[in-house]
Amino acid sequence: MKRKANTTPLSKEIIIEEALNLIAEKGVDTFSIRDVAKRLDTYPTAIYWYFKNKNTLLGEIANKVMSSVTPNCSNLDWHDWLTLLFQNYRDAVKHHPHIADLIGGRLLANAYQDPRLLDGVITALLEANCPPSHIVPMYNTVIASMCGFVTMEFGHLPKENAGEWEAKLREGAEKIESCEYPNLVRFLPQMMNTSFILRWQNGYDSPMDESFNRYVDVFIEGLKRQINELNKTP
Repeated sequence: MKRKANTTPLSKEIIIEEALNLIAEKGVDTFSIRDVAKRLDTYPTAIYWYFKNKNTLLGEIANKVMSSVTPNCSNLDWHDWLTLLFQNYRDAVKHHPHIADLIGGRLLANAYQDPRLLDGVITALLEANCPPSHIVPMYNTVIASMCGFVTMEFGHLPKENAGEWEAKLREGAEKIESCEYPNLVRFLPQMMNTSFILRWQNGYDSPMDESFNRYVDVFIEGLKRQINELNKTP
C-alpha cells in the first residue's frame, strides 16, 4: 500500500529544522533527502521543490546554524569582538550535534558567504592596526582558528562499539613506558578523555571549556604580537 503524503504545508524552515534533527541523531554522513521526507511524512519530490539537491539543503543548514555567530555589538573593542565571535561559533556548533564537520567545510570553501562575518573580521583587524597589505593572511588566520579548535572538539566520533574503543585507548595508554616518555606518563592520568588524541568522547559529552578559553586568549595575544611586529617592519 502506498504511503499517503502529508497534507500539512511544508516550508523551508520546517525542512531545515527536521534536517537538523536528523543530523543530530545520525550524523552528516548518513543524512539523505529521503530520510527527511520520511520524517515529514511526505515524498522526496516535495523536498526538492524547496531545495534542488542535498548539497543545497546542507548549505541552507549551515546558513541557519551560522546565523547568530557574527557579533552584532558595534561598541566592542576588536579583541573583545573576536573573542565573542569565537565563543558564538563554538556555541552554535555545540547546540547542533554532528554539525562541526559540515560547518567547518562550508566556511573553508565558498559554499557559505555572510558579508557581515567577512566585513566584521576585516574591520576588527583594521581596528587592531593590521597593515592593509597583510589583511588577507590575517583574515585567513582568524577564520581557520575560529573553526580549528571547535571542529576538533566537536568532531564526529564513532558510536559503534564505543566501549571497546575506549578500552583499547586505555590499554594502549597503559603500555606507554615511563622510562621512554616520562613527561607523558606523568600527566597521562590528567589527560585521559580531556585531551586531543586521548579522548573517547567529544565536546558534546565532555566539553573542553577551559582549554577553549585558553586557546582564544593565546590566539588574541599572538595576533596582537604579530601585528605589532608587522608594523615595525619598514
